Amino acid sequence: MDPITLRLEPKVIEELDDEYEERGFRNRTLYLRHLVEKRDMVFESEQDQDDTEIEPAEQLAEHGEQLSAYDDRLDDLDDRLEDLEEQARPFSWSSRSSDSSP
Repeated sequence: MDPITLRLEPKVIEELDDEYEERGFRNRTLYLRHLVEKRDMVFESEQDQDDTEIEPAEQLAEHGEQLSAYDDRLDDLDDRLEDLEEQARPFSWSSRSSDSSP
């Protein structure tokens, strides 16, 4: 193996030290080697995230279409209710009681 030098901020080094200990690696070098060897998994994960970001946009478009359909249906029902109310007016109790005089 060829050695490399990697310069990192002290905070990053502290985080890496915590991580390698938490994940059971013997030392920071082995942990960094593991991360580099598994970098394909990181990029695959990022690609999966990009793919899932499309799904909410598609869901939003679908919800918009559904909302529009519900809005149209509500307009139809409002129109139908107005028609039924107009048809029921001649048969209301108030008009029937005034029509029927003894």
